[in-house]
Amino acid sequence: MFFKKIEENLAIAIEEMGWEMPTEIQKAAFPKIKSGKNICITASQKKGSSCLLAMSVIQKLKTSFEDVPRAVITVGSEDKVKEMGEIFSNLAKHTDLRIVELNSKENLLNQRDRVYFGSDIVIGTPKMFTELYTINGINLNGIKMFVVDDANQLIKDQLFSHLNQFANNVPKCQYVINCNQFNSRIECFIEDYADFAEYLQLD
Repeated sequence: MFFKKIEENLAIAIEEMGWEMPTEIQKAAFPKIKSGKNICITASQKKGSSCLLAMSVIQKLKTSFEDVPRAVITVGSEDKVKEMGEIFSNLAKHTDLRIVELNSKENLLNQRDRVYFGSDIVIGTPKMFTELYTINGINLNGIKMFVVDDANQLIKDQLFSHLNQFANNVPKCQYVINCNQFNSRIECFIEDYADFAEYLQLD
């Protein structure tokens, strides 16, 4: 078994992908995220980190529920949106979780409709999230997890402004922050939004 007490449909997907053992970052962080803690993971070698985040979200949500999103995944670029969307789709393929990827090339109103008519997990850049929120295109009242991947990319000035603007509107939830180098901006973000966060440092 990849992990003990893992959601059955997630375990099936992991087995089908041929993964036999978790990577170092997955082994160290998955149980802590599973417990519901706010956490900041710093690892210079992030092998398996994107899969870790997807597994953790799927483990927590398990199945679709009502219409409003329950997890938002913020990443540093639209290429990463596609990459993360593929990882989520592969790991959630035996569930009925609804995954929406945001992108700047598609009409924003069409994306609003996709989110509005039923979504569990929404993946996008901070800019896309703020634009969607501005037109009342995403209901944040049901958010359970706020995931920040590529944190070192997202703390760049313009992206960081959008990230803060969006996070200001998200109710209290679990924060999972993934970075390759901890710094004062990431620390400030954690202090503002992720109460009593645990810090996990991996070489």
